[in-house]
Amino acid sequence: MEVTIKGSTIVRPAQETPKGSLWCSNLDILTTYHLPLVYYYKPNGCSDFFDTERLKESLSKILVSFYPIAGRLGYDKNGRLEISCNAQGVLFVEAETTSIMDPLIADFSENSRLSVSSRGRLLWRDIFLSTSCTAGN
Repeated sequence: MEVTIKGSTIVRPAQETPKGSLWCSNLDILTTYHLPLVYYYKPNGCSDFFDTERLKESLSKILVSFYPIAGRLGYDKNGRLEISCNAQGVLFVEAETTSIMDPLIADFSENSRLSVSSRGRLLWRDIFLSTSCTAGN
């Protein structure tokens, strides 16, 4: 499968957000996995079917309320993990493919990628590609 990156950009909050640091609790740092998400959209025939500018604008607006997501992880002077709320933004990547995606995601269900370890912790078995794919005409 060939996927072409059309562009990537940093999306920042649309308005000023609180500055400062938020320390991470023991529960926050318990799971050390990065879980990127994939969203697939089938064309519906509309000319503005997948308007990435609208999506970036919406993301920018929601980052105002969820401002820690637009920050960066770091460590305080005592070595404790914290979030620096600095409004640096989040990575937005747009990609496309001419491949048919249905066979790839046909058996996907909400919990199909989760398994439980012997200690009762949820584990991710598969790694997801963090891009959105849309089909052209």
